[in-house]
Amino acid sequence: LELFESIEKQELTALPVESYRLRQYVMGTVYKTSHIYISKDKHYYSVPYNYIGKKVRIIYTKDTVEIYLKQKRIALHKRGLKRYGYT
Repeated sequence: LELFESIEKQELTALPVESYRLRQYVMGTVYKTSHIYISKDKHYYSVPYNYIGKKVRIIYTKDTVEIYLKQKRIALHKRGLKRYGYT
């Protein structure tokens, strides 16, 4: 206890405000309709039209879907779970 109080206690920091969320990572291609498709959800997400045909990285959690091209986020959506729906 003495070691903890003298050395470690001052190094403790507060817990993060937001809880940790597991992320899934997949690659995809932007379709001619300007959407990407997540097969796990069977759901489509829109992307700006100038990225049609580009390979993108898709990172999704329980609540959100982020779409990146070369470490630049090009789209962010609330995750939609309606089968064959569009967001």
